[in-house]
Amino acid sequence: MVFDFAFVLVLLAAVTGIVWGVDSWLFAPRRKARGVSKDPVLVDYSRSFFPVIVIVLLLRSFLYEPFRIPSDSMMPTLIQGDFIFVNKWRYGLRLPVVNTRILEIQSPARGDVVVFRKPADPSVVFIKRLVGLPGDTIRVAGSQVLVNGTPSQSSPASCIRAPRTSSIRSRRWGRSASATGRTRSCSTRRGPAWRVNGRCLLATTS
Repeated sequence: MVFDFAFVLVLLAAVTGIVWGVDSWLFAPRRKARGVSKDPVLVDYSRSFFPVIVIVLLLRSFLYEPFRIPSDSMMPTLIQGDFIFVNKWRYGLRLPVVNTRILEIQSPARGDVVVFRKPADPSVVFIKRLVGLPGDTIRVAGSQVLVNGTPSQSSPASCIRAPRTSSIRSRRWGRSASATGRTRSCSTRRGPAWRVNGRCLLATTS
Protein backbone atom coordinates (compact mmCIF):
# COMPACT_ATOMS: atom_id res chain seq x y z
CA MET A 1 0.00 0.00 0.00
CA VAL A 2 1.30 3.45 -0.99
CA PHE A 3 0.28 6.56 0.94
CA ASP A 4 0.23 9.11 -1.87
CA PHE A 5 -2.27 11.54 -3.41
CA ALA A 6 -4.41 8.62 -4.58
CA PHE A 7 -4.67 7.47 -0.96
CA VAL A 8 -5.84 10.95 0.05
CA LEU A 9 -8.48 10.94 -2.69
CA VAL A 10 -9.73 7.49 -1.68
CA LEU A 11 -9.91 8.58 1.97
CA LEU A 12 -11.78 11.79 1.13
CA ALA A 13 -14.19 9.92 -1.16
CA ALA A 14 -14.89 7.36 1.58
CA VAL A 15 -15.46 10.00 4.29
CA THR A 16 -17.67 12.29 2.21
CA GLY A 17 -19.59 9.35 0.78
CA ILE A 18 -20.24 7.84 4.22
CA VAL A 19 -21.32 11.19 5.69
CA TRP A 20 -23.69 11.85 2.80
CA GLY A 21 -25.05 8.28 2.74
CA VAL A 22 -25.63 7.96 6.50
CA ASP A 23 -27.33 11.36 6.61
CA SER A 24 -29.61 10.50 3.68
CA TRP A 25 -30.54 7.17 5.27
CA LEU A 26 -30.93 8.11 8.95
CA PHE A 27 -30.92 11.80 9.74
CA ALA A 28 -32.47 13.49 6.68
CA PRO A 29 -35.88 11.74 7.18
CA ARG A 30 -35.91 12.82 10.85
CA ARG A 31 -35.16 16.44 9.96
CA LYS A 32 -37.89 16.35 7.33
CA ALA A 33 -40.35 14.98 9.88
CA ARG A 34 -39.50 17.85 12.24
CA GLY A 35 -39.89 20.39 9.44
CA VAL A 36 -36.17 21.26 9.28
CA SER A 37 -35.16 21.91 5.69
CA LYS A 38 -31.56 23.08 6.15
CA ASP A 39 -28.85 20.41 6.10
CA PRO A 40 -25.84 20.53 8.44
CA VAL A 41 -22.74 22.18 7.02
CA LEU A 42 -20.75 18.90 7.04
CA VAL A 43 -23.47 17.12 5.07
CA ASP A 44 -23.79 19.98 2.61
CA TYR A 45 -20.04 20.00 1.92
CA SER A 46 -19.90 16.21 1.67
CA ARG A 47 -22.73 16.11 -0.86
CA SER A 48 -21.04 18.84 -2.93
CA PHE A 49 -17.48 17.47 -2.91
CA PHE A 50 -18.15 13.72 -3.14
CA PRO A 51 -18.92 13.64 -6.93
CA VAL A 52 -15.93 15.89 -7.72
CA ILE A 53 -13.53 13.76 -5.67
CA VAL A 54 -14.80 10.54 -7.27
CA ILE A 55 -14.42 11.94 -10.80
CA VAL A 56 -10.85 13.10 -10.12
CA LEU A 57 -10.03 9.74 -8.52
CA LEU A 58 -11.38 7.79 -11.50
CA LEU A 59 -9.51 9.97 -14.02
CA ARG A 60 -6.17 9.70 -12.18
CA SER A 61 -6.51 6.01 -11.37
CA PHE A 62 -7.80 4.57 -14.65
CA LEU A 63 -7.19 7.09 -17.46
CA TYR A 64 -4.41 9.68 -17.16
CA GLU A 65 -2.15 10.97 -14.39
CA PRO A 66 0.47 13.77 -14.40
CA PHE A 67 4.05 13.18 -13.22
CA ARG A 68 7.08 15.46 -12.98
CA ILE A 69 10.47 14.30 -14.33
CA PRO A 70 12.66 14.06 -11.18
CA SER A 71 16.12 13.82 -12.82
CA ASP A 72 18.04 14.35 -16.07
CA SER A 73 18.54 10.63 -16.79
CA MET A 74 16.08 10.75 -19.71
CA MET A 75 17.75 13.65 -21.55
CA PRO A 76 17.57 14.77 -24.29
CA THR A 77 14.12 13.20 -24.89
CA LEU A 78 12.74 14.24 -21.51
CA ILE A 79 14.23 17.04 -19.43
CA GLN A 80 14.34 17.37 -15.65
CA GLY A 81 11.36 19.39 -14.47
CA ASP A 82 9.14 18.48 -17.44
CA PHE A 83 5.64 17.23 -16.81
CA ILE A 84 4.37 14.08 -18.48
CA PHE A 85 0.88 12.67 -18.72
CA VAL A 86 0.78 8.92 -18.22
CA ASN A 87 -1.66 6.57 -19.91
CA LYS A 88 -2.87 4.52 -16.94
CA TRP A 89 -4.96 1.97 -18.86
CA ARG A 90 -2.37 1.03 -21.53
CA TYR A 91 -0.99 -1.86 -19.46
CA GLY A 92 -4.23 -2.71 -17.66
CA LEU A 93 -6.51 -1.30 -14.99
CA ARG A 94 -5.39 -1.31 -11.37
CA LEU A 95 -7.12 -0.38 -8.15
CA PRO A 96 -5.73 2.81 -6.57
CA VAL A 97 -3.57 2.60 -3.42
CA VAL A 98 -3.33 -1.23 -3.35
CA ASN A 99 -2.30 -1.34 -7.07
CA THR A 100 -4.07 -4.64 -7.65
CA ARG A 101 -4.57 -5.40 -11.35
CA ILE A 102 -8.22 -6.00 -12.20
CA LEU A 103 -7.91 -6.05 -16.00
CA GLU A 104 -4.90 -6.85 -18.21
CA ILE A 105 -4.84 -5.05 -21.57
CA GLN A 106 -1.30 -4.92 -22.97
CA SER A 107 2.26 -5.70 -21.90
CA PRO A 108 5.10 -3.14 -21.94
CA ALA A 109 7.25 -3.09 -25.10
CA ARG A 110 10.85 -2.09 -25.75
CA GLY A 111 11.22 1.65 -26.23
CA ASP A 112 8.21 2.56 -24.08
CA VAL A 113 8.73 5.32 -21.53
CA VAL A 114 7.20 3.73 -18.45
CA VAL A 115 6.42 4.96 -14.96
CA PHE A 116 7.04 2.44 -12.21
CA ARG A 117 7.70 2.25 -8.49
CA LYS A 118 11.01 1.45 -6.84
CA PRO A 119 10.91 -2.19 -5.65
CA ALA A 120 12.49 -1.43 -2.27
CA ASP A 121 10.40 1.71 -1.68
CA PRO A 122 7.07 1.85 -3.57
CA SER A 123 6.62 5.51 -2.58
CA VAL A 124 9.46 6.44 -4.99
CA VAL A 125 8.39 6.76 -8.64
CA PHE A 126 10.81 6.22 -11.55
CA ILE A 127 10.33 7.37 -15.16
CA LYS A 128 12.57 5.35 -17.51
CA ARG A 129 12.74 4.00 -21.05
CA LEU A 130 12.21 0.24 -21.27
CA VAL A 131 15.24 -1.43 -22.87
CA GLY A 132 14.84 -5.13 -22.08
CA LEU A 133 11.99 -7.55 -21.56
CA PRO A 134 11.92 -10.55 -19.18
CA GLY A 135 14.54 -13.07 -20.31
CA ASP A 136 16.67 -10.57 -22.27
CA THR A 137 20.38 -10.17 -21.60
CA ILE A 138 21.46 -6.53 -21.39
CA ARG A 139 25.12 -5.56 -21.88
CA VAL A 140 26.54 -2.05 -21.67
CA ALA A 141 29.89 -1.51 -23.42
CA GLY A 142 31.05 2.07 -23.07
CA SER A 143 28.01 4.11 -24.10
CA GLN A 144 26.41 1.38 -26.26
CA VAL A 145 23.55 -0.77 -24.98
CA LEU A 146 23.34 -4.30 -26.38
CA VAL A 147 20.15 -6.36 -26.04
CA ASN A 148 20.82 -10.06 -26.57
CA GLY A 149 24.08 -9.11 -28.30
CA THR A 150 22.40 -6.65 -30.70
CA PRO A 151 22.61 -2.82 -30.38
CA SER A 152 19.41 -1.47 -28.88
CA GLN A 153 16.97 -0.22 -31.53
CA SER A 154 14.51 1.36 -29.11
CA SER A 155 12.66 4.29 -30.60
CA PRO A 156 13.75 7.60 -29.06
CA ALA A 157 10.25 9.08 -29.10
CA SER A 158 7.53 6.93 -27.60
CA CYS A 159 5.88 9.93 -25.99
CA ILE A 160 4.48 13.02 -27.68
CA ARG A 161 6.14 16.31 -26.73
CA ALA A 162 4.05 19.45 -26.60
CA PRO A 163 5.54 22.58 -28.24
CA ARG A 164 7.85 24.45 -25.90
CA THR A 165 6.90 28.01 -24.99
CA SER A 166 9.98 28.91 -22.94
CA SER A 167 13.73 28.55 -23.32
CA ILE A 168 15.55 25.64 -21.69
CA ARG A 169 18.62 26.18 -19.57
CA SER A 170 21.76 24.50 -20.84
CA ARG A 171 22.32 21.17 -19.13
CA ARG A 172 25.04 18.57 -19.26
CA TRP A 173 23.95 15.26 -20.70
CA GLY A 174 25.22 12.31 -22.61
CA ARG A 175 26.96 10.64 -19.70
CA SER A 176 27.71 7.04 -20.57
CA ALA A 177 25.98 4.27 -18.66
CA SER A 178 29.32 2.83 -17.64
CA ALA A 179 32.95 3.89 -17.49
CA THR A 180 34.82 4.03 -20.78
CA GLY A 181 36.40 0.73 -21.68
CA ARG A 182 34.38 -1.22 -19.16
CA THR A 183 31.56 -3.63 -19.87
CA ARG A 184 28.63 -4.53 -17.68
CA SER A 185 25.92 -7.08 -18.33
CA CYS A 186 22.82 -8.38 -16.62
CA SER A 187 19.79 -10.54 -17.30
CA THR A 188 16.32 -9.06 -16.96
CA ARG A 189 13.78 -10.63 -14.65
CA ARG A 190 10.05 -10.18 -14.43
CA GLY A 191 9.34 -7.97 -11.45
CA PRO A 192 6.02 -7.57 -9.64
CA ALA A 193 3.68 -6.23 -12.34
CA TRP A 194 1.81 -3.96 -9.93
CA ARG A 195 4.75 -1.54 -9.81
CA VAL A 196 4.29 -0.41 -13.44
CA ASN A 197 1.97 2.60 -13.36
CA GLY A 198 1.59 3.32 -17.05
CA ARG A 199 3.12 4.62 -20.27
CA CYS A 200 4.14 8.20 -21.09
CA LEU A 201 1.57 9.82 -23.40
CA LEU A 202 2.46 13.53 -23.49
CA ALA A 203 5.42 15.57 -22.25
CA THR A 204 5.29 19.30 -21.65
CA THR A 205 7.73 21.87 -20.30
CA SER A 206 7.27 23.05 -16.74
